Formats: sequence, C-alpha cells, structure tokens
Amino acid sequence: MNVLAVPSRTIELMKNDFYRSAALNIRRLDLLARVLKALNAAGAPAIVLKGAYLAEAVYGNIALRTMADLDLLVRRSDLEKADTALSSAGCKRREYHLLPPENDNEFHYRHASVRTMIEIHWEIVKPTYPFALAAADVWEAAVPVRIAGVDTLALSPEDLLLHLGLHASIHCYDYGLRPICDIAETLARFPVNPGVFLRRMRRYGLSFASGFPLLLAHRLLGAPIPKQIVDHLGPLSPPDNIRAAALQAVFLERPGRADDRAAHPNMVLFMGRKNWLDKLALAAQKVFPPRKMIAARYGLPPASPRVFFYYPSHLRALFKSNAPAIRSYVGGLLRRRPAEADTAALMDWLMRKR
Repeated sequence: MNVLAVPSRTIELMKNDFYRSAALNIRRLDLLARVLKALNAAGAPAIVLKGAYLAEAVYGNIALRTMADLDLLVRRSDLEKADTALSSAGCKRREYHLLPPENDNEFHYRHASVRTMIEIHWEIVKPTYPFALAAADVWEAAVPVRIAGVDTLALSPEDLLLHLGLHASIHCYDYGLRPICDIAETLARFPVNPGVFLRRMRRYGLSFASGFPLLLAHRLLGAPIPKQIVDHLGPLSPPDNIRAAALQAVFLERPGRADDRAAHPNMVLFMGRKNWLDKLALAAQKVFPPRKMIAARYGLPPASPRVFFYYPSHLRALFKSNAPAIRSYVGGLLRRRPAEADTAALMDWLMRKR
C-alpha cells in the first residue's frame, strides 16, 4: 500500500500553528473567565457563543479551534449590568452609549492588554436578515456548562447547530471548512433531538440558511446527522450550479481569507437580494444609517450636530471592510465569470426564509 508522506516542512508549519493557537486561546480564555465571573457577580448571566465554547466543550482541546474574538449573548434587559461588569474586567466599550440600534444586535468591547474583541449580543441575528433565532427561545433552552473554569450557559445542541449553520451562510462560507468541521464535531459530541431541531428550523425559516451547511457536513465529512433531519433536508438541496458555488466557497482561496477576513455580512446580504431595487434599498440603509448609530460608533452624543460630519468616515470604513468582496463581485460580473453569478445565486438561495 502506498502511503503519501506529509512533507516535514508542512508538519513543522502545522506544529507552529497549533502552538500559536494554544498560546492565543489560553490568553483569551483567561480573559473570558474574568468576564464571566464579573457578569455572574453583576447578575447578568451570559451564553457563550461559537469559538470559545466550541474549543473547550466540543473539540476538547483549546488549540484545535481558532478564534478571533469572544462572543457572548446577554439579555437586552441586562445590557447595563453587563457593561459595568466588562468595565470592571478591564474592557472598554467601543460604542458611545447603550441604546441598542434598530438595525444591529451587538456592542463591542476590547481589552487593551489581551487585545481581544468581546462582542456582547442581545440577539443572535441582526434584524436586517429575513430570518431570526429568537433570543427568548434560546434562553429558555440554554444548558448549564463550565467554560474556562466558570459556571455559565451554552446553547442547546439544537440551537447550536442552527447557529453554526446560519453563521456559515451569513458569511458566504468564507471561513472555509472550519464551520463545516464545527457542525460535524458538534454532531459527533452531542445527541440532537430531530423533532426539536426541525420544529425550530421551520419556525424561524432557517431550512436553507442552517439546513444546507448540515448537508455539506454530512456529505463532505460524514457528520452523523439523524436520518429524520437528512430526509427532511434532502429535497431542499439547491441546483447543481449553486451547490458547486458553495463547494468553491468552502475549498478555494479568496481575497482576505489568509488574513482571517471573511466576506462581510453586508456584502452577503447585498448578493442575497435578487431584485436590484432591494439591493439599492439595502445599500442606502448601510451607507446612511440612523444618526444614533453613527453617534454610538464615533463616541458622540446622539443629538450632536457633529454626527453628520462622521458619515464620510463611516462610508470609508464601510468600503474598506467590503472592498475585497466588492472587487471580486463587480469584477466577476463585468468579466461575466460564471462563478460570481453562481455566488450571487447561492446567496439569493440561502437568504430565503423557509
């Protein structure tokens, strides 16, 4: 039997990545422990989302799951308590005030010495998307866990799968194979109630956005999805060109991926609107957000007339964060590359509510 030897240089690079991930995540989980303790003391319980929970509770080794920030879900009514708790843990809020914007779902904090962003969510999904995963239901189903040595909460296995699939779709699969591995590892680690999963998926219209990534995990990695779920999702599979676009997004390199910059959700939403009038309406919302959102982002009182002078800064930042995806999308359309049209078709399909 022929055995393909992995080059020693590749092994060395993998070792370096492993140790680097371990070192970074030790620091991040130490910060997470301080934040969770402060939140518990303030009476503002949190649900640990995505990377920090997956690294410890799903992968079982914090070096095996990379992460760029820490994501926590708190109740909207606890935002002020959470703000006080994070301040006591040495984290500084980026936004000027704690008035939740109508078109957003998170505030951002940063710890100076650890240099890690902490995103405090009060809803799982931004209200600009055509579907939701209601926070009230998520809190009711949350399960107690111990993360970073602190008692806290996590999503139920069913909600975790919905969230992982939804997050992969919102970012147009631009995190590569990692979200698909997250789904496969979650299914291998936790039992999932098929009836509960399907009811919640249908209730929130996530059959495409959350369901298709599960099928990818099943077909690419042999993820042990319960037969009842596979039978339900099978007829919802996309046409061949859309499936090919999804596989290309998962496996092929894109501008910015090497720098851990996935496709910006703004661009994903834009591609996911089939009608050009809808695209223009969405673009207008992003370019000209409400005054209080600009005020919060740039540290100004909401009623200050200086807010208007910061719209150009907002526009520059918006373009910078979306530039790689814009160049790829527009350039592909101008050159009539089928891959770009298929990517737009993929997002249109994924953003359907069913």
